[in-house]
Amino acid sequence: MNSDYILGYGATEPEEDIIEILHQFRTEIPTLESQKDLPFLLLQDGKSEAYYTECHIAASEAIHLADLDAVLDPEEQEQFRLQRELQPTNRAFLAMCSDATENRQFSDIIAEYDTSYRPETPLKILGVNIEQKRLNVL
Repeated sequence: MNSDYILGYGATEPEEDIIEILHQFRTEIPTLESQKDLPFLLLQDGKSEAYYTECHIAASEAIHLADLDAVLDPEEQEQFRLQRELQPTNRAFLAMCSDATENRQFSDIIAEYDTSYRPETPLKILGVNIEQKRLNVL
C-alpha cells in the first residue's frame, strides 16, 4: 500500500508515471498534508479519467511557486490562456479583499503541477473558484 495517497471513490490504481509525479509534488511542494505526513486523497475525473488531488498550501508558500501566466497547452497554444485578469474595481473582488483582512480563508484555486516550462513556478494557476454567496470567479 502506498502511503503517499489513498484512492477516492471510483478511482483506479494509477500508472507508475502518475505515482512518480505525485511523489515529486509531495516532496517539492510544502503542503499541509506532506508536513503532517498525511496521504493525499487521489481522485479521478469520471469523464477524462485524469487524476487530481485537493491539498492545502499556505498562501505565503504558494505565492513563490505560482505561475499566474500559465498556458493551457504550452507546446501547441502558447498564446491561449484562461481569463484570469484581476478586476480591482469589481464589487466581489473588493469584498474578497475586505474579507481577507479579517482572516477569511479562500480555497479552490485550480492549479496544475507542471515543471516542463518555467520550473521555478511549478504551480500553474488555471482558475479560481471562490464561494461567496455562490459566486464563482474564474
